[in-house]
Amino acid sequence: MVRSVASFGSGVAHALRGARVLLGTPRLWPLVIVPFVLTLLAFVGVLAAAFALRDRWLELLPSSGALRAIFGVLAHLALLVVAYFAFLPLASLIAAPFNETIAESVEQLVTGREPPRFSLPRLLRDLGRALVHELRKLVRYLLLALAVLLASLIPAIGPVVGIVGGGYLAARFAAYDALDATLSRWGWTYSRKTAFIRGRRAACLGLGAVVAGLLVVPFVNAVAMPVGAAGGALLAVTLVGEAERN
Repeated sequence: MVRSVASFGSGVAHALRGARVLLGTPRLWPLVIVPFVLTLLAFVGVLAAAFALRDRWLELLPSSGALRAIFGVLAHLALLVVAYFAFLPLASLIAAPFNETIAESVEQLVTGREPPRFSLPRLLRDLGRALVHELRKLVRYLLLALAVLLASLIPAIGPVVGIVGGGYLAARFAAYDALDATLSRWGWTYSRKTAFIRGRRAACLGLGAVVAGLLVVPFVNAVAMPVGAAGGALLAVTLVGEAERN
C-alpha cells in the first residue's frame, strides 16, 4: 500500500516536472499555444452542444413543479459528465501531433539522444500504427464510459460509482494518452503499451490523475495534454531502461 502511494506520488511529480520543463523551454511554447487555442474552441463547442441538448430535453418536462426541478438537476449533472467524456478524446485527438514533438524534445533534453532522421516510410508506418492504436483505444474507452454511465444510474450508490469509476477511467486513459507520444515513437505495440500501464498502474494513474484533473478546469484544460506529453516522456524514460525502449 505504501509503495503504491509512493508510486502514485511519483507519477504526479513527473507530471508537475513536465509542466516546469514546458515553462522553462521557450522553443516548446508554440507547441503548447496552438493546441491550447484549438482545444479551447473545442471545449466551448462541447459545452454549447451540451446546453443545447439540455434545453431540448427540458422542453419535454412539465413547465413547473418538483418533478421538473429534480430532473433539471439530474440533466445538468448528466450532461456535465457526458460533456467531459466527449471532450477527453477530442482534446487527445487535437493535441496528438503536437504531443509527439513535445515528448521527443523532452526526451532529448533529458537523455541527450538525437532523434532519428526524417524518413517517409517510417512516417507512414508510424501513422498507420497510430491510427490502429487510437481506434482500439477509442472503442475500449467508449465501452467503459458507457458502463460507467449506466452504473451511475443505479439508485442510491449510482452517483458514488459514477464518480469513482469515472475518475479512474479518466485517469487511466489520460495516462495512456500522455505516455503514447513516447511509447509509440519507440515502436511499442498496443498490447505492450497497455501491459506497461497495468504493470506500473499506480505511477501511471498519478500522471493521468493530474492530466484528467487539468482537463476539468476551464481554460487550464487546454494545456493538459501538452503537460501530459512532457510528463509522460519523463516518466517513460525513468521507468524504462534504454535497452528496453525499442
